[in-house]
Amino acid sequence: MLLRFRVANVRSLRDEQELSFVAPEDDEDERATARETELSDGRRLPVHTVLGVFGPNASGKSNVIAALRNMRRCVMRSYAECPATAPTTGGC
Repeated sequence: MLLRFRVANVRSLRDEQELSFVAPEDDEDERATARETELSDGRRLPVHTVLGVFGPNASGKSNVIAALRNMRRCVMRSYAECPATAPTTGGC
């Protein structure tokens, strides 16, 4: 299960960006809409099941999705088979 995804220095994303499915502890409204999930260590965590990526044109939304796609490809095909430049070139 993917809880958080951080990416930096990929395409137009110079600074680190993070997508988090974990509901913030200090926001009761968000925690109320999240589904509580039990982790392998027994802890329970409120997690959103759907995530939206919003922003103005040319803000990097597609590049975040491309980075997620590349990460998925590396996980599915084994990271050992991915070239060192995979995150920036779309390798794997």
